Amino acid sequence: MKLKILPKRYCRELSKTVPNDVLLKLILRAMDEVPDWTKPSRANKGLTRAVNWNYFCKDFDVDEKYSPVRKYRILEEFGEYISDEYKPVPKAKREAPSTVAHFEPDFSKFKNK
Repeated sequence: MKLKILPKRYCRELSKTVPNDVLLKLILRAMDEVPDWTKPSRANKGLTRAVNWNYFCKDFDVDEKYSPVRKYRILEEFGEYISDEYKPVPKAKREAPSTVAHFEPDFSKFKNK
């Protein structure tokens, strides 16, 4: 099952409020489930996902206070592994109207010529 990447704007807002224990669960899940660590990072195409891991996740401590910027970088790179309760709620799709307005075309102007 392909996981949905979190939008950057949502990561930015979430980074201000997400607790460290939720990020730790995200990190542990990402550690087990990332299929290819050599793929380019989402944040910086010049780095791999492994480099981003080493910068932001390898020394993560639940009891330490982290800046929202560091939390944002973790969420930006590995946000698809966060628990479902923190994922954005998808917007409801608008349904097409059940009846469509229709009038027969009026060709009267062109039939006389």
